[in-house]
Amino acid sequence: MDFWNSELEVARRQIAEIEDKIALRWQEAEQLHARGDNATLHMRLIAIMEESLARAKIYARHIEKRIAAHRGNAGRRIARAVLVDVLSTKHAPSMSPRSVGSP
Repeated sequence: MDFWNSELEVARRQIAEIEDKIALRWQEAEQLHARGDNATLHMRLIAIMEESLARAKIYARHIEKRIAAHRGNAGRRIARAVLVDVLSTKHAPSMSPRSVGSP
């Protein structure tokens, strides 16, 4: 579970970084446009970064679903552990005095 929590934090940081980069590129493109310069390269870079942002958000949602599924299965995992414990004690050889050394 710690793995997924740390992965989610990394994904959120990446999303924030990409969003900051996109905002900076938009500012630069607007400045270029205001000066009458060509901003085509900046617009292409923004499009590429927006695609990257979309993928990062999809991955973050995947991680969130994994965490939710893990939490949702907690009861099932506890029940399974109890069942295994009960079955292992039921089928363990008895160590009562009658069974030890008796023919």
